[in-house]
Amino acid sequence: MNNAQRMHESGNEYTLIFLPNAFICALSYPNLASVLMGGFCIARYNHINSYTTVRGYNNAMLHEEMLRFDIILAIAAALASSLRITGLFNPMWRVLTPRLARIGAGVKSLVTRKK
Repeated sequence: MNNAQRMHESGNEYTLIFLPNAFICALSYPNLASVLMGGFCIARYNHINSYTTVRGYNNAMLHEEMLRFDIILAIAAALASSLRITGLFNPMWRVLTPRLARIGAGVKSLVTRKK
């Protein structure tokens, strides 16, 4: 298999994994999805250009690892987005804020009683 075929094959494999996860992520986190999509496009472009250089496969490995890292981030963001859509994901700051407000009110009342 030559470099062009290898680049095309890996690009198709990564794109089929990345795009559905990026679209799921975009349902809840559109800014994050656009950053991930931009990073994927830049890494993909550099991956293509790296395969066409003299060093070929060895030069393209860095960009292939960046593609894999971007896919891992997209999968994690898609998981968080799907959990947020289904209502199973409740961020900690939303859980802790009412409790901290009650604790703060209790401490405030203790401080005012002492005066």
